[in-house]
Amino acid sequence: MKKVFLLFLSFFCLALQAEVKDNPRVSVSIAPQAFFVKKIAGNDLDVNVILPENADEHNFEFKIDTMKTLEKSDIYFTMGLEFEEVFKNKFKQNFPKLELASMQEGIALAHSEHHHDHDEGFADEDVKNRSIEDWVGEFNSVYPTLQSGALKEVLQSKAKAQDKSYEEVLEYYNTGYKSDVDKIKISKDGGFVFYSKGKQYGAKYAYKGYQILQYKSGKRGVRYQFEAISGDEQAPKFIQFSDHNIKPNKVNHFHIYMGNEGFDKLNEEVKNWPTFYLATMKEKDIIEDMRAHSHEEDDPHTWLDPILVKSIATNIAEVLSKKYPKNAKLYEENLKKFHQELDALDAQISSEFKDIKNRKFIVYHPSWGYFATRYNLEQIPVEINGKEPKPKDLQALIALAKKEKIKAIFVQPGFPENAAKNLAKECGAKVISINHLAQNWDEELLKTVEVLKLNLK
Repeated sequence: MKKVFLLFLSFFCLALQAEVKDNPRVSVSIAPQAFFVKKIAGNDLDVNVILPENADEHNFEFKIDTMKTLEKSDIYFTMGLEFEEVFKNKFKQNFPKLELASMQEGIALAHSEHHHDHDEGFADEDVKNRSIEDWVGEFNSVYPTLQSGALKEVLQSKAKAQDKSYEEVLEYYNTGYKSDVDKIKISKDGGFVFYSKGKQYGAKYAYKGYQILQYKSGKRGVRYQFEAISGDEQAPKFIQFSDHNIKPNKVNHFHIYMGNEGFDKLNEEVKNWPTFYLATMKEKDIIEDMRAHSHEEDDPHTWLDPILVKSIATNIAEVLSKKYPKNAKLYEENLKKFHQELDALDAQISSEFKDIKNRKFIVYHPSWGYFATRYNLEQIPVEINGKEPKPKDLQALIALAKKEKIKAIFVQPGFPENAAKNLAKECGAKVISINHLAQNWDEELLKTVEVLKLNLK
């Protein structure tokens, strides 16, 4: 009888285990997003955080293990970060079942105070040779897309950031993108097929190294060179690629320079840079990619403003309700509670800063723009264009810090501290760490408020 009972118990336990299913999994880029998802979904979802602790969210690169975990997710919630934009098209191609959802949908983004540099800020020794495989594929000219008016919003954004008229920027890109070639097919053996006005011609090209160029604007660039070794007469004899990379990397777009008078002659061309995108990319994908590679980027750090987090939370609840409709009521109830908590948090922070007189603070990385705007503060970044400041810029910051009697320089985990330490030493300030990527988002935000309050008196 005892054996029968134990056998029954074993079968019962196995049956229970069979009924227990793993929670659905979603992925997010940074830890605060995981906090927000948990606030809406409770414990009904497993949340995978892509960015490791104390990493720089602007210079992160996906690894194989990260990609495998992402593939197992139902949803990937994005936050407008650079690495998301760069890899977004690859996710769509490689993980067709993965739903990409922006947490910032409907939020009016401000322009960031730092810029994403491409190949201008490099050391000569960092430049590496590349093979034709980086450019293999079928590419379409973006010139027709420009002429159709589809890029108007992108160009308007550039015009605003550069303090130029839309017409000026449009003329610049009309000249830059102009091309008689509509499509280029590139194969691994160095074969090129050019399609122009209904005709096609081709040639085979050999790699001839690279050129590092110093432009009159002060910027630098790298062009990778190929010379025709056989083919049709119509095919250009010399070709240069420029795609913002200085080492081997498969590209989804490139600028190309073509001619018959040698590489030195091509080096003189700076106004016309025909640009081609992978033929598999749709118009929307091209626009997203342009914004990702733009020097006039939007500031993604919306998660540091409690009122904007209300919009983020609403977006999360809507996406989860569509994906898991049986839990929609739970998400709606949790959203309402979270909105109330965020309103209370906003009121508390406003109260803490009410009597502050000195409202300027220096921070290494400009991630606190939305927070500063919400509470009538002014962040002054140490970092300039994504890099440590040059000596003259550091001297200007030192003078400003002394004038404003700034007592603390704030730094974030994952970013270099040398410039902040030098600045603090020169103006008699302290270096204080604040974490804009903490998973215990509300607690850390209040800690930051307290530290700011103490040092802004």
